[in-house]
Amino acid sequence: MEQKDFERIAKLEVKLESMNETMIRIEKNLVRNHANQMTRNEVEKMFTLRDRDIEDLRDEIENLKEAPEKDAATKRANLSIVISSLMFASSLIFSFLNYMK
Repeated sequence: MEQKDFERIAKLEVKLESMNETMIRIEKNLVRNHANQMTRNEVEKMFTLRDRDIEDLRDEIENLKEAPEKDAATKRANLSIVISSLMFASSLIFSFLNYMK
């Protein structure tokens, strides 16, 4: 073999070593990145919990929208109870006044 062949082989060995080092670094990065990734089951659980939370929030919003209607009905019922109580009290007072005559 000639000197040129030895030089070419030496250059190829250096390139091969640098490629091996690069491959090792890439593999380490891939392993590190893969360790940070979530599994499919974890992602499904996460989205299921988020969907439940969103549904709960929607229900609460609907309940809050219906709350003024319920408040109005409650106010009307309370007002009618107060009026009937006043009417009963006035009838007791008038009956007591009639009894006093």
